[in-house]
Amino acid sequence: MNLQRVAKIWWSFWFKPESVIPIAVTRILFGLLFLQFGFLLYPELHPLLGTDSIAPAIPNNAWWGTPAFSLLDYLPHDNSSLDFLFVLLMLAATLLTLGIYTRISALTIWLVLSSFYARNIYVFGASDSILRMVAFLLMFSHAGDALSLKTLLQFLRGHPTPAPEKKPWALRLIQIHFALVWWIGFSRKLHGQEWLDGTAVYYVSHFAELARYPLPFLPDNLLTSKLLSWSTMLIEFSLAILIWIKELRLPLIIIGIFFHLAMDWALWVPQFEFVMIAGLISFVEPSTYLKIRSLCRFPARS
Repeated sequence: MNLQRVAKIWWSFWFKPESVIPIAVTRILFGLLFLQFGFLLYPELHPLLGTDSIAPAIPNNAWWGTPAFSLLDYLPHDNSSLDFLFVLLMLAATLLTLGIYTRISALTIWLVLSSFYARNIYVFGASDSILRMVAFLLMFSHAGDALSLKTLLQFLRGHPTPAPEKKPWALRLIQIHFALVWWIGFSRKLHGQEWLDGTAVYYVSHFAELARYPLPFLPDNLLTSKLLSWSTMLIEFSLAILIWIKELRLPLIIIGIFFHLAMDWALWVPQFEFVMIAGLISFVEPSTYLKIRSLCRFPARS
């Protein structure tokens, strides 16, 4: 393979125009996840982030020793400012889901989530960091060019417009971000003796603060633990590396969805698994959506 061939593949991967349907579906899924994030945070908004919260306000939000930007620095230092940002977050998430002012909505979500994170980094987890990153990348995408309220109204009026084709580089960055999450999960397990000897799932499933529901039809023994531990590593490796092979992509997406649903059933990790499922769906190709559309079409009346 010569350099010209490599350059062509590289350009096609990042910049060859394709349907915006995949990034539009990604926008809708993450818009709903941003709304879910708000509903989960709201009952604890003031206790966790307010002026009298469990964590004191650090000057310049420098939790890691480095000042962090926060919109709260430019607003009155009371809970009404926090409430204002929360309402702004929910409004922007709703507009993003509907495809209205998509880039401005994504920018607003990213700024608000970053401000919340800077206020108290210890109450947010991995899924919250992923949400912030996706909001940032959606700012640069054409996610609002399809499956939006505008296109829905055009369809209802009998003037449907086909989804345009645009450069997918922002979607590729989202996909790479999720592939790196799966790779980190896999590579870290290589340094854990319990994962290598197959006992990790037994300990995880018996950790009272993390366990949620037992997996049905699976006996609680060493053989099952070994199979689940090693299959977890195999699935994470496949979702990080093998998912880039076109012929394997759709089967791996389906396997990954069931894998993360099983994880959500067994473990109490709010939102994380659904964030990862949304990331998996971002890998669905435009041709797959065309096939789904053709299958859903009703036959014409005679």
